[in-house]
Amino acid sequence: MRTSVFVAVLVSSFFAAACSESSAPAQPAGASAAVAKAAAVCEHGVQSDICARCNPKLEPAFRAQNDWCQEHARPESQCVLCNPELAKKGIK
Repeated sequence: MRTSVFVAVLVSSFFAAACSESSAPAQPAGASAAVAKAAAVCEHGVQSDICARCNPKLEPAFRAQNDWCQEHARPESQCVLCNPELAKKGIK
């Protein structure tokens, strides 16, 4: 008898917690991914984990891929000064 009461309390607690969490407004599919991606963009308009200006230690990796603008000290793929069309993508 005690076990069944314990299980009943445990199950009702679980459902109460689940119901309170699901009362938050639902986000459209993909919204959380878009928010995460937007949050992962640095001040230069580049994905933060690949921004060589924010992370100078990444320079050798870009140089190894022949993706380095010596004149502007950044990856060519992130150099809006050499590639103005990158500004349309939000790169600064």
